[in-house]
Amino acid sequence: MLPKLINKLFFTLLFGIFMHAAWSQDVMLSYEEAVQLGLQQNVDLRMQQNEMKVVKAEKNQAIGGLAPNVFANVNAFRSSGNTFLEQEAKTINTTSDNLAGGLEANLNLFNGFAQMNRIRLGNANFDAQHHLLDKTVQDVIVTVTKQYLQVLLDSELLEIAEDNLKTQQLLLKQIEAMVEAGNRPRSDLYDQLATVKNRELLVLQAKNDLSNDKSNLAITLQLDPTINFGVGVPEWDLAQISMTEYKLDELYQRSIAHRPDLKQFRSEEQANERAVAIAKASFAPSLTAFYGFSTRYNDQSIRSFDEQLAIDNKRNQFGLALNIPIYSGLKNRTFLVRQKVNYENAQIETENLEKTILNDVRNAYQNFMDVKTAYEVSMAQQEAADMALKVQQEKYTLGVGSLIELSASNNNYIQAASKLAQARLNLLFQKVLLDYQTGVLQAP
Repeated sequence: MLPKLINKLFFTLLFGIFMHAAWSQDVMLSYEEAVQLGLQQNVDLRMQQNEMKVVKAEKNQAIGGLAPNVFANVNAFRSSGNTFLEQEAKTINTTSDNLAGGLEANLNLFNGFAQMNRIRLGNANFDAQHHLLDKTVQDVIVTVTKQYLQVLLDSELLEIAEDNLKTQQLLLKQIEAMVEAGNRPRSDLYDQLATVKNRELLVLQAKNDLSNDKSNLAITLQLDPTINFGVGVPEWDLAQISMTEYKLDELYQRSIAHRPDLKQFRSEEQANERAVAIAKASFAPSLTAFYGFSTRYNDQSIRSFDEQLAIDNKRNQFGLALNIPIYSGLKNRTFLVRQKVNYENAQIETENLEKTILNDVRNAYQNFMDVKTAYEVSMAQQEAADMALKVQQEKYTLGVGSLIELSASNNNYIQAASKLAQARLNLLFQKVLLDYQTGVLQAP
């Protein structure tokens, strides 16, 4: 109870900070805060948590079925006509006021072990719902991570575009000075002016992409659209991630042991197996112990209220009831066939999911290895493009290089920097996907 209260207080405080910041200044939303907000606000997760309450109640109901059923009844009525007075051994025709009450109890002694199987069915359904909750949590983490890293990538690409625009604007001023001094042809000035305009358009496009992806993340986190927030780089050790080595067989084993959806399907398979056992119990005899107590009062009797209820009209009844099913219009048989088919279908779905998981893990592993290689290549390309740009800038400044060569080097550098930013964030996301496919992904 206390952890739930702490989580609610944390969310309320964090949401309050966001609301205040909407009127004051920008909010820096960390990755951890984004995931926590997603887990707090996700509609599917909240609905699954509500469904968990129902499944838990059904589990407790199955356990409670071991106890006897107890009923109490009280009737107050007025009757007209013949009334037999037992104490006076006579019948009179009159209007009388009556009060009757009783207590009944029955306890199932044997029903083909149906109740025990209902308890196991409730436990299996509870486990299945618990694993479904875990799966939904991981789905939310993946969704938030993907959108968060996309916003982060957009922010970095915008920064690269703005830095490049400043560089091109500075180069435009240098070319203007060179043209005025007669060191460069005027065509270089026009070409550079066109380049600056193109870079301004790229900055505008980058801002639009960032705004759209921020809106998508805000919807997922259920944030107020008026809040202007920024994102930060997750505190992950990128070097350690890139150096991590995985073995495909170990990933297979990890996924089979930890995937929550596979655990859910196995629990549902067990639940269907218990349902078959319950259906079979409908063919077995049932034995029930019962007890009943009743008493009544009639205002026409000469005996007092207490004497009638406590002595004269008191009645106890107890015994055993045996119920032997003989023929029910094939309803029991049809019910058993339906439960067997459900059980077989659950087995088929579990087998199919196991094969699907192996394929998912293999793809996630291969994608992670490809992205890791791309990240290493992108770092080398960015370093080479940076050196080439510096050389071309020096050559152009000295008058031995052309504007075309400098523009080409600058474009190569921008592409390399953009690819490096994308490769870095792709590596982070593929690590999250690999943990997701193996079932070990956890909230930060």
